[in-house]
Amino acid sequence: KDLAQQKTIDGMLIVYGSMYGNTKTMAEIIARGAAENGLKRIKMCDVSTEDVTNIVADAWLYKGIVLGAPTYDNDIFPPMA
Repeated sequence: KDLAQQKTIDGMLIVYGSMYGNTKTMAEIIARGAAENGLKRIKMCDVSTEDVTNIVADAWLYKGIVLGAPTYDNDIFPPMA
């Protein structure tokens, strides 16, 4: 019912893919900044390890979504695509 009514929770989903750790660091900095500014519910998902079905389900749950990925061979990081 909540999904059909597009009800979301106050929070942020941060989805990232990282090859050498730099994008993960960026995602952590964003999460820390959001928390320091009062956001209580923050979830981070690494596309390299998290099941995509869980990420898609969470994307419908949170009000805010941040996506971060490096480039790979002049394209987006494959797991993020």
